[in-house]
Amino acid sequence: MKRFLYITLVSFILLGSTFDSSAIAYSSNRTIEYLEDGYYIETIILNDSDFSICATNSKSAKKTVTFYDSADVAQWSITINGTFSYNGSSATCTSASISHTILDSAWKIASETATKSGNKAIGNAQAKRYFLGICTRTIEKSVTLSCSSTGVLS
Repeated sequence: MKRFLYITLVSFILLGSTFDSSAIAYSSNRTIEYLEDGYYIETIILNDSDFSICATNSKSAKKTVTFYDSADVAQWSITINGTFSYNGSSATCTSASISHTILDSAWKIASETATKSGNKAIGNAQAKRYFLGICTRTIEKSVTLSCSSTGVLS
């Protein structure tokens, strides 16, 4: 009996070590908005709560917007993080925060704010591109992450 338990335990350990946990870390949903000059903005929602062991009526998620140039090179991104509670008839945003990443040093984030309103986490950012110290482009982007009364994120 001890040998059977030992073999079973070793089998689980070996199977666990070959399992790629990053493959289930998030569920996502992706959209692309094309701009008039060949540039585009990619939006991805990452749900941190899909693989939670405990069933709760709360969700934690992030929505990331990445700005690409016409050569498909990422320039900058902003991420709104939101935590929500829901009960089947309503949802409430309990926290909201915003962060950014600069991927091309010509860009700077001039301002960013995060607010929560009802069932929404809202992020606003202004990005500016500089060439020889002169601002050559300004992009203002608002990102809203919302949760339905049943926990569906959008």
